[in-house]
Amino acid sequence: MNRINLYILIISVLIFSCKSKTENEKISDRIDKQVKEYYENGLFSGSVLIVKNNVEIYRNKFGFSDFENKKLINDSTVFYLASVTKQFTAYSILLLVTQKKISLDDWIGDYIQGLPPHFHYLTIEQLLAHTSGMPDWFGKNLYKPGLKNQDIYNWLIGQELSYISGTKYNYSNAGYILLAMLIEKVSNSTYSEFLNENIFEPNEMDKTFVCENNNVKTPNKAYAYDLTDQIYNYDLFTSGAGGVYSNVSDLYKWHLFLLKDTLISRNPDSKFYQSARLKNGKKTNIAFGWALLAEYPEIVITTGGFKGFRSFLLRSITDNTIIIILSNRSCTSCTKLGFEIFKIINNEEVSLPKSPIKKTECKISLKILNNYTGLYKLDGHEIEISLENGKLFYNEDNMAKGELFAENEFDFFMKNFDIQCSFEFINSRNNYCLTIFSEGNQYNLMKTKK
Repeated sequence: MNRINLYILIISVLIFSCKSKTENEKISDRIDKQVKEYYENGLFSGSVLIVKNNVEIYRNKFGFSDFENKKLINDSTVFYLASVTKQFTAYSILLLVTQKKISLDDWIGDYIQGLPPHFHYLTIEQLLAHTSGMPDWFGKNLYKPGLKNQDIYNWLIGQELSYISGTKYNYSNAGYILLAMLIEKVSNSTYSEFLNENIFEPNEMDKTFVCENNNVKTPNKAYAYDLTDQIYNYDLFTSGAGGVYSNVSDLYKWHLFLLKDTLISRNPDSKFYQSARLKNGKKTNIAFGWALLAEYPEIVITTGGFKGFRSFLLRSITDNTIIIILSNRSCTSCTKLGFEIFKIINNEEVSLPKSPIKKTECKISLKILNNYTGLYKLDGHEIEISLENGKLFYNEDNMAKGELFAENEFDFFMKNFDIQCSFEFINSRNNYCLTIFSEGNQYNLMKTKK
């Protein structure tokens, strides 16, 4: 190669490198604009980390971990992950499978004593894939401070199957609580000890832990805030379906481990990323702790939410690309923001979030407000409308509570959150219908009881 050709090659490489950097910078600017728009409109507080093709293109944090004391979120702040915990439970189960201590075809009743016959013969795989027919405890008014796995078990043994196992997909937190109990039974250790020994410590996830009680003081733990910005200090001590606190840096370490883990995550026989199949042969697009995207077979996602906490992970299982969003405010739609960022890193156009529409409040008589109170149900979800000190409140599955403000006698809205509600009396059913409008979707629920 002569000297001129060598110069041309060097210049070409430099130009290409500069172009790649410029593209990443443009993507980073777009992400920053999108997230800041959420934050400045009171729709986000939390941490964000974006890596694309092995390059960290965005990392930032917004808002307070403790609003009252004006303590800012920092790089070490940990958030409650809620259902994002399920990936750790699923991995732990598959680890026990590789150790030949259990099999996915085993019946859960062989390990958890006292289950009624209709639960005894559910397989471990069915519980992992949410195809067991086991009911969920969310929305059943079981929540109380200090709730533990044993409390859920005590409720569960008195329940029936929601459907014939293997015939449909239906999300069940209760199933993953039984899986946590299984891990403890087989490993002869607590769920927390097992995750520490086999996942957190080997990957130097030193800020990640299972919350078993509130006696341990964690200086960088975020508090959560509900739809009225009331503080919530985490007091739910169930594990398996939730229970883990972490931050974006530790979750990134976990992602890097999964990319190279040949024992389970990169072992095609482990089913970690495989869609479950129903008895009729149809796929559910749900794997073990992950949701799958049909149009992007290399992408898996997991989300979580409880009280004011929200979490979102979207990651590639073939290369170092990941989106992590953790928030401590109920008003945050991490899933919506996460998919908007996913479009941005793929050079697609997205709209900026709309500013909350300023509406004029009006006073409504207590008699009318009282007519709207009660429990409304749809597909296993419950919305409670209650009247407290002359104010109307919306409470979704006993997990997210916020005040409703009247726009007129029938239409209500939330401040700083995209939820509008309308009440209508249906003469033919002698009952009230609650219509909820949120993020472009509409839901109609009938009142079931006062």
